Amino acid sequence: MKGRFSKLQRNVVLSVVSVMLLMQGGFLTILRMGQIKVRKTKTDAFVEKLFENEGHASKSLQDKTMHSSLIAPLGEEDTFSSNDDALRRLSKGVSNYLFHTEDKKFHFYFASRSDEEGNILELFTDFPYDKDAGGVTGFLGVAENIISRKKDSGLYKNFYYAREKRPYGYLTVYLDYRNEIEETKAFYKIVFLVIVISLFFSVISFILLNTFVLEPIKVAFDAQKRFISDAGHELKTPIAAISANLEVLKNEVPNNRWVSYIIEENDRMKNLVKDLMYLAHTDSGREKHIMEKVNVSDTITFAILPLESLIFEKGKELVMDIESDMFLVCDEGKIKQLLVILVDNAVKNSDKGDIISVKAYKEDSNIVIKVHNTGWGIKKEDLDKIFERFYRVDSSRNRTTGGYGLGLSIASAIVNAHHGKISVDSEEGKWAEFKVMLPLGTKK
Repeated sequence: MKGRFSKLQRNVVLSVVSVMLLMQGGFLTILRMGQIKVRKTKTDAFVEKLFENEGHASKSLQDKTMHSSLIAPLGEEDTFSSNDDALRRLSKGVSNYLFHTEDKKFHFYFASRSDEEGNILELFTDFPYDKDAGGVTGFLGVAENIISRKKDSGLYKNFYYAREKRPYGYLTVYLDYRNEIEETKAFYKIVFLVIVISLFFSVISFILLNTFVLEPIKVAFDAQKRFISDAGHELKTPIAAISANLEVLKNEVPNNRWVSYIIEENDRMKNLVKDLMYLAHTDSGREKHIMEKVNVSDTITFAILPLESLIFEKGKELVMDIESDMFLVCDEGKIKQLLVILVDNAVKNSDKGDIISVKAYKEDSNIVIKVHNTGWGIKKEDLDKIFERFYRVDSSRNRTTGGYGLGLSIASAIVNAHHGKISVDSEEGKWAEFKVMLPLGTKK
């Protein structure tokens, strides 16, 4: 029960945190998409101006002294190569010259004219530049790399570029996009910081509110646990008394079918109370398991063999494949009970002529036990509920199968007590298989 309540707490915390993250993530995503859309609109508008004025921000700038032709045109005596260091020096040299538009400030931009083959005919800018700084070399390298891509627009290093077809070839414009790139980096840093802070305060808030939110549920869990335990203790005495009186009555009235029915039902009730007591003690941590190193191969075999005759009488086939000499630190009695529950479940959920197989082997650091049967199988919607207490699938809700829906819950409790895992898989109408993994590292 403690484990189930802890799981509930964990699920509530994860749900609250997940909802908050989704809300914040959605808000920040919408905000960011809006920023990107505004930036793109302004950039497209400015690029359109540059194309209208053949690479200049306005027609008047084409004739002003601020216009500088970096290459006009290339001659044999001019030798250039891509140089990022020169590009940084020239960018730094012109960073104080901001061209103001109505919509946006751009640190720097330049343009190029190239022919159909991608050869640069002219490289120019509206900004002053220091030719001696070697910046021409860097900008030429940027232009050559971008033109070689043969894309109409995109990002390259710190530049946004776009090109249009012209009679001489192509006009390409290049905008310094450092501000936008730094803005994006800063945005994601803020997002990360907001998420971390939100997670911190979410967890702290939930811990503070935990007493008010989940304490009533915890009280209900504890009350249910005490009720099962107390009821089990109270029922043991009258059941024992009824058993003793029935033995006397059986001797007084032999071969009476009504007495036999009462004895049968009393035995069923005794087993139910025993199962409930085991689950209650497991929930409270009071169940004692005698952990010893045993040959679990023999344990599995000896647990199943007594059921072989029952399986044969019902016209079904038992197949065993047990790897020999596997040793495990475990409660041998509980492992036997686990196998009996799983095999008995396979018998109850199969028809005459079906096959029940038990396989056990070592896999990495675990001992794996598989109980497989052909037959009815389990519906997909029942697979997640099959280990719940008192849960029985519709096909087993009849008195011929017996039981109260506690067997698989007990099997799960036994596996958990050995720090293992139990799972089920099935194809309805064809087969079902229970898989148990018991770690070899279970300590005494």
